[in-house]
Amino acid sequence: MIWWHRLSYRTQLLSAILSASLVTLGLAGAGLLTVELIQSRQRLAQHIKSSAQIVGANATAALAFNNAADAEEVMEALKNDRRISSARICDQRGQVFARYERSPRTAAPLGRCQEGTEFREGEVIVTRPVRAGGRQMGLVEVRADLEPLTAVAFRFLAVSGVVVLLSVLVATLIGVYFQRLIAAPLQRLAATASSITGQHDYTVRAQPESGAELGRLVGWFNDMLSEIEQRDAALQKNGEELEATVAARTAELLQAKEQAEESARLKSEFLANMSHEIRTPMNGVLGMAEVLLATPLDPEQRDCAETLQGSAAGLLTLLNDILDFSKVEAGRLEVEHEPFDLHDVVFQTARTLALIADRKGLELIAFVDPAVPRVVRGDAFRLRQVLLNLLGNAIKFTAQGEVELTVDLQLMGSPELRFSVRDSGIGIAGEKLAVIFEPFRQADGSTTRRYGGTGLGLSICHQLVRLMGGQIVVDSTEGEGSVFFFALPLDVPAEATPELPGPLTTPLAGRPVLLVDDSPAHLRALERMVAALGMRPVLAHSGEEALRHLAARGGHVELVVLDTRLPDLDTAEFIRRLPAGMGGRSVLALVPPSGADSSISRVELGVRHRLLKPVSPADLRRSLEAMIGPPAEAASGALLAPSSTPRNSKRCRILVAEDNAVNRKVVLALLSREGHTVVTANDGREAVEAFEQESFDLILMDVQMPVLSGLEATRLIRQREATSGTHIPVVAITAGAFAEDRAECLAAGMDFHLAKPVNRVALLATIEECIRAGDQLREAPQERGPVGQEI
Repeated sequence: MIWWHRLSYRTQLLSAILSASLVTLGLAGAGLLTVELIQSRQRLAQHIKSSAQIVGANATAALAFNNAADAEEVMEALKNDRRISSARICDQRGQVFARYERSPRTAAPLGRCQEGTEFREGEVIVTRPVRAGGRQMGLVEVRADLEPLTAVAFRFLAVSGVVVLLSVLVATLIGVYFQRLIAAPLQRLAATASSITGQHDYTVRAQPESGAELGRLVGWFNDMLSEIEQRDAALQKNGEELEATVAARTAELLQAKEQAEESARLKSEFLANMSHEIRTPMNGVLGMAEVLLATPLDPEQRDCAETLQGSAAGLLTLLNDILDFSKVEAGRLEVEHEPFDLHDVVFQTARTLALIADRKGLELIAFVDPAVPRVVRGDAFRLRQVLLNLLGNAIKFTAQGEVELTVDLQLMGSPELRFSVRDSGIGIAGEKLAVIFEPFRQADGSTTRRYGGTGLGLSICHQLVRLMGGQIVVDSTEGEGSVFFFALPLDVPAEATPELPGPLTTPLAGRPVLLVDDSPAHLRALERMVAALGMRPVLAHSGEEALRHLAARGGHVELVVLDTRLPDLDTAEFIRRLPAGMGGRSVLALVPPSGADSSISRVELGVRHRLLKPVSPADLRRSLEAMIGPPAEAASGALLAPSSTPRNSKRCRILVAEDNAVNRKVVLALLSREGHTVVTANDGREAVEAFEQESFDLILMDVQMPVLSGLEATRLIRQREATSGTHIPVVAITAGAFAEDRAECLAAGMDFHLAKPVNRVALLATIEECIRAGDQLREAPQERGPVGQEI
């Protein structure tokens, strides 16, 4: 009935009136026709009955005397009634005595006469008895055609059709009249609503109408318009007030935004200035402490110098934490994505803190699963920062036992590197675990706490790990220790080949080796290292147990890896009790980070191979291979450990541009001790003039200087070089430690970046790098590499 709802109200109303009229007239006509047909049949049947009775009464004598001719003569009277089609008289036996047929067309097969009235096959049949003296003489059957009734029906239908048409016409006229009376007000109301909808003018009102329901509807509609008009006016007023409020608030927000941006700019500027102002004197303190320690000192003087250096280093760590936290808060801390040697980063980080752990009597263990690729892509500096912080905390909060750093390869799902730092320290209370990664929060924040700190270290670690694509978590039990672990996505450069375990063909493959260490964790790490070399490890947790193993195996073990700090047996006694055929030459001594162990220093012990803890797989392999090699290849008691001080093969002529007299003295002292020739400049202008007048191998350029800054001086130098085709390496030495500071130095034409305070190792390593790259930089200055590492 969707089409019905699409019609106009006037059409619906008129259609309803006509439909009602047609249905009513149709039903009435059908009823009248039915009644008329029934009555006509009854009248016809009654008329035929009367005719049959008359024929029967007149044919009594003919039946009594069996005179068929008289009977047929009696029936001839039926010719005057055109409705009768045939008749017959039957005797008592039911045989036809006489008959009448109006025409042959009406003749029909005659059955046995039976009294009664019957309608069938377009005719009515009436059979009546013929009686005489109370005795039945026979039967009279009269048949009449029903065609007259059909004609009556057609005439009735024709008359009814005319009546219906006239009635519909009259109903249409009446309906049109009344639908105008009823629909016109509704149409006017609809037109008013349409106008209001189109123009949104709620001041328009509908015309009042007569009639109870329609009048009330129009009144309600006008009342609704009045209410809408009032609300619209109120909304408009509120909108204007809201616009004014929003405009005022927007102006306030813009002002607050400008103030916040200005505050952020001032904060960044303040941090940069503070970094410069603090790092500049710190460079003098640390540099002079390092220079002082390189001179002959008595024990008391050396202790004071080391205390001075340690305090300054602690202050520098605090300064770096504050600056890193500020960069995190300002959203300015970014991570790099460059290839680096992961194994080297892990073990160098562990060795940095090994001496501190050793002084507290702690065992510091570092282990990298052999399945971990050596070269990966990421931010080596930030990873080292996280590991240093976690290891430093573990050492600080551990009084006895061990601290273990492990790196494993997780292959479930996306490959990941899983780092964990475990300690046997004081642990963390369960209620503190949820807040230790928040800034300025510590597990013990009371004024009577045993351990100091700002509470920024773990917060910075959390942010750095998140920036590198991981999440740091902690599992700790108070009084039993803690485990900090995080996983980083594994990204191996296409040019790097993962060092996965596999069949080894080195001379070490298949050889048994006895590992002796009282630390179960360190013993497990050693076991996995030698197993990765294809060796067959035998474990001993004490010196006595190791000697029993050697005695039981009858000399089948050729190599011994021995911790020189066994609680039950000193190294000298252990070597003296070795089986015949073995001696110090079969022992690889694992020496504490301090390198001091008088028990294996004597030549008569025969210990020719020593290795500093913590042990790396590469150092362990080199030492073991040296032990089974020819005697000429073996070291004569040298302590095997990576050198922390680069040794330059070339003595350079270096220009140092620095406006601070203390910093000039520090750099001059450090470089002069290495045999370099140093020329100093007090500002950028003097540096450019010295470059134009003399020849140098490299330039150490301070960034912030009077007269001409280091950036401006470098640009002038690069302009001079553009005409000569030469290129001299320029190293930026600046207190600016932010990433944008390094980018600014690179854009100015500098080749390397060192953040103050500059330590001796970083300075000499950078000079060595400049020496190696000098020829390439001079030949192709446009292809010089990225800014060097930030120290």
